[in-house]
Amino acid sequence: LVRYIRFEFYLETDTVISIAGEMVEQLDLSHEDVSVVAELIDNLIVKLVPGWKPSSESSLTNKYG
Repeated sequence: LVRYIRFEFYLETDTVISIAGEMVEQLDLSHEDVSVVAELIDNLIVKLVPGWKPSSESSLTNKYG
């Protein structure tokens, strides 16, 4: 079973943490998955957006586990 999902990410106003939290909530994933999803989002944006500064790993860990 494949499920396609779409979440908009506005570089000027959104954070990877806020979007990852929304994804985890809407997909009924474990709260611990927020930091993993946020890291994946960061990695993708780094490849797509020149100059993107990824979230620090420590801030993800401190907030979500």
